[in-house]
Amino acid sequence: MIDILMACAKWWLVVALLGAAAIPVAGRLFGALPDRGLAFARPLGLLGAGLIYWLGGMAGLLPNSRLGALAAALAVLGGGFWLGRRDGLQPAAWWRENRRLLLGYELLFVLAFVGWAIYRGFNPNIETAGGEKYMEMAFISGILESPAFPPLDPWLSGGTISYYYFGYVIAALLTRLAFVPRFEAFNLIVPMTLGLTLVAACGLGWNLAGLAGAGRRARWACGLLGGLVLALMGSLEGFLELAYIRAWLPARVFDGLAIKNLGVATAVCGEPGSGYGAGGWVPGRFIWWWRGSRVITDIDPLSGGCREVIHEFPFFSFMLADAHPHVMTLPYALLVLALALAVMAG
Repeated sequence: MIDILMACAKWWLVVALLGAAAIPVAGRLFGALPDRGLAFARPLGLLGAGLIYWLGGMAGLLPNSRLGALAAALAVLGGGFWLGRRDGLQPAAWWRENRRLLLGYELLFVLAFVGWAIYRGFNPNIETAGGEKYMEMAFISGILESPAFPPLDPWLSGGTISYYYFGYVIAALLTRLAFVPRFEAFNLIVPMTLGLTLVAACGLGWNLAGLAGAGRRARWACGLLGGLVLALMGSLEGFLELAYIRAWLPARVFDGLAIKNLGVATAVCGEPGSGYGAGGWVPGRFIWWWRGSRVITDIDPLSGGCREVIHEFPFFSFMLADAHPHVMTLPYALLVLALALAVMAG
């Protein structure tokens, strides 16, 4: 437990410093929003440091090393300090005005980040079961071991990575800055992404309510609801799992839904269900929660062939703990949505 908390503390410090440095930039970009972009400062700082590190490496200006990562971070810190001075930002006055909102966002991030890091601590293995962790770890290692950018492909000797890998560049950057071993860093990426996504979604809801003239409590209610719906809620399949083992719904309902492993009299795509009406409160089927991301089954009426439609939702990916690009992009997608909202509000 102590090792997990120490790794979290170092990682948090780096991310917090980059986020603090981005506050003056966020104030300019999101000045039309009630919180002036405070909820989006962290992903903005990470994006800035990652771009400097990557573009500087591609141009041959920065080495792909801890020194290059430090230079990128110092550029963000220095740029934020300079812009804050230029805009006449007074730290003491800013703190008095924004401390409640800042502490609220910070508490939300820390609870999500540390809590999910502890969750990962119960099964920190980098394995293939139900995910693509080998590939993700290989890309991070490929970036860390490359002498220069573009990073080397870990599978094709002499080639460079042909994939959307910028999220792994940010992961490698933080690994170097936080002095955390790469295998520990891998298990901090998803908790950090959860925290960033939760705060950004909360900030989007908070600002929407603020623009509508809502009071502080209503803003927090809308913000927390937005974070809950986007980052923590799943599909209704969990209720169906419970209804299946408790027999709350007739068997014909489950047969009509045509969900694999949830049939009673029918075997959907050749996979029958089991345990209907068995009782209890936890399904006994192995990794039963996987079915929540594969509810829709497309059956060809001519050939009878089956094809699953993958409709994963954020919390499924957080629970699976796959550091996949479509997961790591969530806080940055919310950053773009917030920017669009700021443009509309301005």
